[in-house]
Order: sequence, then C-alpha cells, then structure tokens
Amino acid sequence: MAGSSIYAVLAVLGLPYVVTALPLFVQPKLPEIMKILGSQSGAALAWLHFIATDLFVGRWVFLDSRKNDMNVFLMALILFFTAMLCPLGFILYLVARAATRPKAVFA
Repeated sequence: MAGSSIYAVLAVLGLPYVVTALPLFVQPKLPEIMKILGSQSGAALAWLHFIATDLFVGRWVFLDSRKNDMNVFLMALILFFTAMLCPLGFILYLVARAATRPKAVFA
C-alpha cells in the first residue's frame, strides 16, 4: 500500500507540470518549445531524456552483443558512440551485428 501512495503523491505534485506542458504535445509550436527548452528546468528535462535514452539503448546494445558473442573491442567503440551520439552508435551496432552474424545455410 505504501508503494502505491508514493505514486499518488508524485501524480498530484506533477499535475501542474503536465497541465502546463500539455499544449506543447497537442499542438506543438517551435517558439513555445524553444521557450521551455531555454529555461533551466526545460534544459534539465531534455538532458534527462537524452541520458535515459542513451542508457536504455546502450544497455540493449550491450546485452544483445553478449548474446551474439560479438567482439569486445568492437563493442567498446560502438558503446562509446552510443553513449555520446546515441543514434550513430545504434546504427553502427546494427551494421556490425548484420556483418558479424553467421549467414543462414539453406539446404
């Protein structure tokens, strides 16, 4: 019960922010988005989003590379790019995975 009450408190505390940001998602306009991202809280929110995405994708890339027994040194380079430039690192991983995956033999 205590676990669900914390979610209720967070929902109540976050409601004003949701109401403020909702118009940006319904009808996004560049000046408003620039205004929010130009603020300290907007920049922090964007930065947290970038970090979460980098970590989520990097974790998936790492676990998938272990499952496919990919070269550790190649993966170190790819994970660096995933952490620094997530889309580039992810694309590099997909290319490397396709290149190192054994080809299926059809009888």
